[in-house]
Amino acid sequence: MLAVQTVFADRRPARTVYAIILVIIALTGISSGQCSAGGSGTSCNGSLTVAPPAGNKTQSAIVLTDLGSGTAAPSPAPGNYVLSIVSGIIQESDNNGVYHPLIGPMGPAGLQGPTGPAGAAGASGPPGPQGVQGLQGPTGPTGATGPKGTAGPAGAAGAPGSAGATGAIGPQGPAGVTGPTGEGVPAGGEAGAKLVKSSSVDFATEWVNTFLNVQGQASAVTTAVGSDVVLYRYTLPASTMTANSVLRIHLSYRHCTGTAGITYKLKIGSAVIPLASNASGKTQAYNEVLVANLGTPNSQTYFRGPSLHPGGTPMAGLTGTFNVNTAVDEMIQLTAYAASSNTDQVVPGFFAVELQ
Repeated sequence: MLAVQTVFADRRPARTVYAIILVIIALTGISSGQCSAGGSGTSCNGSLTVAPPAGNKTQSAIVLTDLGSGTAAPSPAPGNYVLSIVSGIIQESDNNGVYHPLIGPMGPAGLQGPTGPAGAAGASGPPGPQGVQGLQGPTGPTGATGPKGTAGPAGAAGAPGSAGATGAIGPQGPAGVTGPTGEGVPAGGEAGAKLVKSSSVDFATEWVNTFLNVQGQASAVTTAVGSDVVLYRYTLPASTMTANSVLRIHLSYRHCTGTAGITYKLKIGSAVIPLASNASGKTQAYNEVLVANLGTPNSQTYFRGPSLHPGGTPMAGLTGTFNVNTAVDEMIQLTAYAASSNTDQVVPGFFAVELQ
């Protein structure tokens, strides 16, 4: 019995090993002589016996060494049956035939083996996420009434209730003691005058005639080229305006004769406030001007309202500031100025100075 162990540089399936063993046995049977030890190319003239030396502890084997892809297999030759290995693949040449691998096609799958025993139970996994809230179950039957518990502490006071309905009017009480006479309205004052505070002291009041000066329509005034002619004039007494007083000045005039351009001005001391001009002739104009002290008697701001000037040149509202000393007498004048006529005439219509 010939025992053969085959060793390969890379491991192959068991069927490949079996095929190699069969080839080796066939080659052993063909050989007709015993081989002696030798180098590469040794030929055997008898049977090839593979046996370990006496005392050897390992199995017998025919070892094919793979020298890599750079080394070619022995050349096929007539009458030779060659077994070789190239790049990890065992191949054979039969009687000068080309090399072919000794690996057959994949066999059919074997039968399903029996089911193995169940493995040990694995460790418990982490808890899963919270499930969605289930549907409300039906109301259970009412349970039996439990025993009466002990009284709890008094609760907090509740919010006040809404006001009740008004009760009936009670009877008339006795007359009270007559109180002292009040301050009342001070005596005096003209018709149209106003009662105003004279100081910050309680009940310190005085009568004030708010219209300081009123003048009606006057005779026509003839213009003078290059000069202002006075239509109305009033002297504001010293300290009539306090630190926060306001004057309201009403002005009306009419260009009754001529067509020259006329410029109108309201003068308060050295300050000049422009008014509506008129070149069309025979038209009436009306202006209203507010003048206020700014916390001091010698600093003022003013507002001239839009002029009412039918047929003439109307003017939009205007604001500005100036400085005159109302702690002394100041002249208030309405004037007219003609650029090119000594014959045009203006009728003063109305003039009033009111203290607010």
